[in-house]
Amino acid sequence: NLQTIRIKGKDVKLMFQIATSGPHGFASNSGLRMKLIPINKDAPKVDLNQDGKLEQWETNRILEITMADGSPIIDDKIYTLATFAFILNGGDDMSWFMKRVPKKDIKLITPTYCREIVTDYLREKKVVNTRAHPLVDPLKPRIILAPAKS
Repeated sequence: NLQTIRIKGKDVKLMFQIATSGPHGFASNSGLRMKLIPINKDAPKVDLNQDGKLEQWETNRILEITMADGSPIIDDKIYTLATFAFILNGGDDMSWFMKRVPKKDIKLITPTYCREIVTDYLREKKVVNTRAHPLVDPLKPRIILAPAKS
């Protein structure tokens, strides 16, 4: 199911900090650009849930995060994000974070599974990723891994 959440910019950053922490790869996104510490490199951790343990999902791999056009994410501005019920229900280590989002700020967009929406789109379009019209602009990637330090 596709749903939206309304959260402040500081929470957008926190959500993507968790989503890019490493144990589940890097979360896909649209509308953001991120520069990250690669998974095979050490990154700082913060005890977000204050349970006295530093867990993998508390790793911060984000060096930079901006809107796709390079503008900053404003901490107190409200942003609307589309995501899946799986994430909203705490999947991929999002349980702690999603418990902080008030139910009034979560809205069901469609009960249809996203895989069905994507399948229908692909059937209709036939070709979706060409050199002339790539899915992601190679000059503006959504995720950039920081070069290894010597």
